[in-house]
Amino acid sequence: MGLQLDRGLYGPLVVEPKNEGFDHDREYTLMLDDWLDGTPGTPDDALEELRSSGGGMMGGMDSGDILYPLYLVNGLPPENPDTLEVRRGERIGLRLMNPAAENRLPLRGGGAQAHRQPRRRPVEPVTVDAVRIGMGERYDVILEADNPGVRQLAAVPEGKGGLARAVLR
Repeated sequence: MGLQLDRGLYGPLVVEPKNEGFDHDREYTLMLDDWLDGTPGTPDDALEELRSSGGGMMGGMDSGDILYPLYLVNGLPPENPDTLEVRRGERIGLRLMNPAAENRLPLRGGGAQAHRQPRRRPVEPVTVDAVRIGMGERYDVILEADNPGVRQLAAVPEGKGGLARAVLR
């Protein structure tokens, strides 16, 4: 795989089970990502800098080895966020995925019920204010659209500056 993730060569693969057990009116997939390509320097430059400073290989790092200049939701920067259209009273199913190279990205949107389903095993819902999504993790979340207006879903990388965001309208 090399540096393909850092060049955006990825995408969601959603396999729908016969009985999902994920009751919702509308569904969106949100992919949260840290991003280097197309900004000053390249993924290759960042890897070479890590190697020359005694850092690890890509994939073996923890949050903090690289300062990413950009964080994305569905390939879009925070100043031009993806907008998710919802209607008041709907239950919105969000499939949250983190293909980021090295950042845990806690997503905050308030009042969500998180349904983490490792290997599609159902779990008891838990009401949370944030979902902490590690690299390579996926969560299913239900949002209740009970407040009219515009709400932000924001992911801030742990221990770093920056922001990834989407907007519920």
